[in-house]
Amino acid sequence: MPQALSRSRGSRNALALGILLGAILWANGAITVLAGTSIGGIVTVVLCLAAYFIVGLWAGQRSGTTAAGANAGALVALVSSALNGVGMTIIAAAFASTLRHRFEQAVAKAGLAASIHQANTTVITSVLFELVVGAIVALIVGAGVGALGAMVGRGRATAIPLSAQRAAR
Repeated sequence: MPQALSRSRGSRNALALGILLGAILWANGAITVLAGTSIGGIVTVVLCLAAYFIVGLWAGQRSGTTAAGANAGALVALVSSALNGVGMTIIAAAFASTLRHRFEQAVAKAGLAASIHQANTTVITSVLFELVVGAIVALIVGAGVGALGAMVGRGRATAIPLSAQRAAR
């Protein structure tokens, strides 16, 4: 007979996966800033999508609901974005001059302006803006892909949905 959903266990799985994903995203961002090259652009996108789907699948199997998968995917996105945001803000503050210099070189190389000069605070503000927009996108995508995972996992549910338990009472 199916077991009732344990929310704390599902939340712990989502938090653990979010922490792992946040560490991977932060490491990729640190390598990008420090080495000047991105080694995992598409790989990190695929890892994020896989993490959202897997945690949604687990939530769907445990609860039998799609909403649990959407919540789990959003939780992974929130935790990983928060960790990545804190880490990248520290790196951006520490290496603002390097980032500013690279930006100015890229603008000059593209021929967009003969000389453009940015303040370090502008660079840090740009990084923060990018992180906030990225976190919003990650939450939306995480919830959607988590819900898709839950739809797949829902067919193999090991728990009675809470709404069905309440209706049976």
